[in-house]
Amino acid sequence: MECGHQCPSICGEVCPGKERCQICASDDILDMVLDLIEFTSYREADLDAEPVIFLSCGHFYSVGTLDGLMDLRNAYVIDEEGRILEPKRFSRSEMKGCPTCRAPLRNIHRYNRVVKGALLDEATKRFMAYAGTLQTKVLEEVEEKEHKLEDLINELIQMIPAQNNAQSIPAPNNALFSTKARIQSYQQKGAEACQQVVNFLNAVQLAEQPYGKVHSMVIDARRRRNAATKFELDNTVIQHGFQLRGRSLLLRIMWAVLWNFKRLSDRIPLEEYLREWKKLVVPGLKSAKDMSIELMMDAENAGYHKQQIEAMVWHAQFSALELCHSPGATADEDKEKRMAIEMNNLDRCLQIIDAQPSAAYLRDDVEKARFLLNGGAFYSFVSNNEKAEVYAVMAREFGGTGHWYYCQNGHPVCPIPLDPQVYRC
Repeated sequence: MECGHQCPSICGEVCPGKERCQICASDDILDMVLDLIEFTSYREADLDAEPVIFLSCGHFYSVGTLDGLMDLRNAYVIDEEGRILEPKRFSRSEMKGCPTCRAPLRNIHRYNRVVKGALLDEATKRFMAYAGTLQTKVLEEVEEKEHKLEDLINELIQMIPAQNNAQSIPAPNNALFSTKARIQSYQQKGAEACQQVVNFLNAVQLAEQPYGKVHSMVIDARRRRNAATKFELDNTVIQHGFQLRGRSLLLRIMWAVLWNFKRLSDRIPLEEYLREWKKLVVPGLKSAKDMSIELMMDAENAGYHKQQIEAMVWHAQFSALELCHSPGATADEDKEKRMAIEMNNLDRCLQIIDAQPSAAYLRDDVEKARFLLNGGAFYSFVSNNEKAEVYAVMAREFGGTGHWYYCQNGHPVCPIPLDPQVYRC
């Protein structure tokens, strides 16, 4: 120190002025308590065994006191002698401050990792509030697009006489031309609806989340320095829910587009219908089934049971459209095996619903999928009132007081639900 006496702080931190020197300080300074457990004063402290950290607010405490306050062992591996050995993975933590005045400890290098973890957690909460607003908007747009797609198909059905009706009058050429234009318009509206959901998925992807941005910066820095060590984020700090719900919404739009087109089967000439089926439906079914399988696996790994159920239901419905409702669909051994697999998956959905009461609103969707696999048909895919209420809860979930909590699966909730059945997972 400038007075020539031993510095009471630790290496890496700012040394105090001589007015904080254990030898030169006034009695008021020397009588200040350093240890909030043993109530050791600065005058009595053994600086060799327990150094002192001086805060920007003017207060100071022993290293042990502040280490306990900042929960340093949650950020680093520390040996029995108190030496930091290596960092641990990022974990959630609250922003801590001075025990006396609550001033933030952002300028203390020893707690840099802890403070950054808390800042990342706060940034994640702000991201979730923003993503929740986007999600609400996308939900409303999806509902609107579904109605428009269904209305457009209903107009086509009313405009075109049934082709399998022997007494119907053939449609004139100008009507057929109008039909083709309307089919193209229908496909365009379906593509626009899908793109809206894709835009939402891009906005909430890992690279746009606070932890994802930190991960990218660390990887880039390690690459520039040719570092061989790996850096992986703890999966629990990544907010998977928005991506999973967005992917389920995308499947919902794809189902609306494909199933509505199937309703035109007896309204346009068979040759034209088969051509459009191969062009629109066949590749769409393959893509949708692959997406359903990926969603099911990702949702199960992340602990989002609702999206896991939705993925299995979507896969069953797309399989039913392919196996039971496509042109030229026939009964064979492969079909029976695939239908048995889908039925087993739907039974699994019901088991999950029984174990997860918050997913009870999906029971009706499971029964609809089972009905489709048995050869039945339904003409409305718009959400029932119960599901609409759940969507409203999801939209409100990201508002409230700003006090955040975490369910047993590590998913953030704001505010905490009075009924545990409304947890997103």
